[in-house]
Amino acid sequence: VLCLPDDAARESAAMAASAGSLDHPFWNFSLAVYAAPGVADECLALQESCGVDVNVLLFCAWLASVRKVAVTHGDIEAIAAVVGAWHESAVKPLRGVRRYMKTMPGGEVALLRTRVKGAELEAEQIEQAMLFAHAEAHWTRAGQGALPAALHSNLETYLRAQGYRGPGGDALPLRSLCAAVKALPAAS
Repeated sequence: VLCLPDDAARESAAMAASAGSLDHPFWNFSLAVYAAPGVADECLALQESCGVDVNVLLFCAWLASVRKVAVTHGDIEAIAAVVGAWHESAVKPLRGVRRYMKTMPGGEVALLRTRVKGAELEAEQIEQAMLFAHAEAHWTRAGQGALPAALHSNLETYLRAQGYRGPGGDALPLRSLCAAVKALPAAS
């Protein structure tokens, strides 16, 4: 069932739209990292097993890589408050519709599925704009986090908040993502 976004989701999306372009440094970082070998598979596996919001996962990586910020559990809660309603009311329902259509035969359904996939991607881009606006408001100066340590810490803090109970540190199931982030040129 496709649910219309609630008031909080509409307000958050409106703030993101008014905050500026959907093309921003975090979006460009996400495109580069997600395209690296193995990253999509790792992220989607955690999305399925732990309910991870891949945009928030990438945001945690971006905060460590670009803003040099090590997030706290309180930061994760604030981030979830910024995008949670939008993610639940817009992104996830579009993903569900797209997945459902994947099982259906027919050229017309395939064409519609392509349009739904585009809408889902646009909804994710709006979510990322919301996250970027949050970063602009809350982390205006670079932090003191060193990349490898802040990256692992941010990812583990977010995964633990999502109920992940597996190994931490260098053993997180995000080796491809970590490698892709570390391979980016500085200030991506």
